[in-house]
Amino acid sequence: MDELTVEELSAKTGISVRNLRFYTTRGLVPPPTKRGRTAVYGPEHVARFALLRDLQAHGLNLAAIER
Repeated sequence: MDELTVEELSAKTGISVRNLRFYTTRGLVPPPTKRGRTAVYGPEHVARFALLRDLQAHGLNLAAIER
């Protein structure tokens, strides 16, 4: 399983660490898995963040995405 730290996920998706955490806190993506004290993200997170980015590129705001 490909596990990524938040920094690696940020580099892979082009979304800032701050925004990744914001989207997670807002419930737009599932929370990361914990490995000890480290949060790790998998392929499903990468896909979900890519979808969020695409939806926003098509003009949807976060409230619309949440619905």
